[in-house]
Amino acid sequence: MKYLIKQAVMPFLNMIFCMTIGLAVFTIEEDLMWLEILLCIVNMAFFGISMSVACYKDGQKAYRVLVDNDAMRRVVARTGEDLPINRAEEYKAWKGFAFGALSCFPSVVLLIIHFILQMFVPDATTVFGMLAGVLSILVFGLFLIDGKLVSTKTSYAGAFLIVPFVALITGIAYILGAKSIERNQKQIEQKHKQIHGEDL
Repeated sequence: MKYLIKQAVMPFLNMIFCMTIGLAVFTIEEDLMWLEILLCIVNMAFFGISMSVACYKDGQKAYRVLVDNDAMRRVVARTGEDLPINRAEEYKAWKGFAFGALSCFPSVVLLIIHFILQMFVPDATTVFGMLAGVLSILVFGLFLIDGKLVSTKTSYAGAFLIVPFVALITGIAYILGAKSIERNQKQIEQKHKQIHGEDL
């Protein structure tokens, strides 16, 4: 679990960075709406690409750990020697999706807090009401137009959809990274077998 949380930190920081840029974009004047929309699209593209690249590399690293672990398992099976096997960091397809889902956990917590505040403290002039307003900017930043929420219903649905969206990005990139190393490993094994007539 510690490994999963550690791997989720970078996607979370990336999300905060892009959200900060997004909030800055919303300060653009209303007559430059086209620029606001363009910068939002660029920001989202940067978010997706940077997340994908990072998780692609994580998948590559994890598959290399799996290959090393499998080699040690074969040694253990033959000799009975007790070798350290790094199970936590080895490749498992589900781990990439877990990274993304865990990175969204703080946002989900804020979303729930915001919902509770909106239900029980609708007065924006109170301390808790002002806190609800701040949280609405943090968790609904992607759904603001000219400083106003598109709609509460749409915003809540969209905010929750961010979780599977991010999980899909990190999960698919993680798997693709691992597959690239798997292909390379198979090519190496084939060449070794052609030269030496035996498996690695």
